[in-house]
Amino acid sequence: MYQHIVHDVIKANYELLEAIARNDWVSYEKYVDPTITCFEPEAAGHLIEGTDFHKFYFQQSASSNAAKKNKSILASPSHLLPHSETPSSLNTMARPHVRLLGQHAAVVSYVRLVQSLDASGAVQVKQYEETRIWQNKNMDGWRNVHMHRSQIGSSE
Repeated sequence: MYQHIVHDVIKANYELLEAIARNDWVSYEKYVDPTITCFEPEAAGHLIEGTDFHKFYFQQSASSNAAKKNKSILASPSHLLPHSETPSSLNTMARPHVRLLGQHAAVVSYVRLVQSLDASGAVQVKQYEETRIWQNKNMDGWRNVHMHRSQIGSSE
């Protein structure tokens, strides 16, 4: 019955990860509520409120051409979204799970894999457990209102 909502939330989450991978602040703002709250490793246990914390990282990466080569894919039992360019890093949203909290709110949980090359050309993989809360206020599109990310290990 609500499968279209699940699809829309997964799509918004995917597009947000794409915006992050591309260092695309304009698209990022489209999917993130200006009052977002989050816990993430970079904040060292502190609750972050608003987008200024993240905007700093976008600004620092803006001059890097490597940011333009990053991309994301959605990897679940029935989804794989291919891309034509060769990325310098690849984000994979593995097995996303959506829990609807009515028609206007949802929680998405997944493992995010970030593959990249180090300075010597060796492949590095970082793994994060991510949970994002999405809200569709006034039916104007899904916006990420809270995020929690924990690093769970790395593989070389």
